[in-house]
Amino acid sequence: AYNKFMDATEFLPEFDSAIFRMAEIDLLEFSRFEDALAHYQTVLERNPKNHQAVFGSAYCYQKLGQHQKAIEEINKYMSMRRQVGMAYYIKAVSAQALDLKDISCQNFVEAYNLGVPQALDSLISYCGISLPD
Repeated sequence: AYNKFMDATEFLPEFDSAIFRMAEIDLLEFSRFEDALAHYQTVLERNPKNHQAVFGSAYCYQKLGQHQKAIEEINKYMSMRRQVGMAYYIKAVSAQALDLKDISCQNFVEAYNLGVPQALDSLISYCGISLPD
């Protein structure tokens, strides 16, 4: 089914929603980050303001260990959409990988405040911040 869907996107390359769906399948179902990134980039070539594709690209860059690119992409996303906890979390994790502790901890705090519970472990262990009960 995946290959047939892929063939359909090649037949109708302007069908951005199908290409976006392929990116989601590669990312979420198969953890094929390079393939997902390629699909997101195709969508962004046609529509650079597609905030979902920017977010997906940032996540893929992070998973591929390209943390500077992940931060650049998530900054683009954050200029389009504010108050999204997972955006702050992605930025925090990539900043941590680049040993940018201040930036990382600031973003872990924002992520946690915006409802991302997994940020708490990093706040305690990496940032040394304990939150009141």
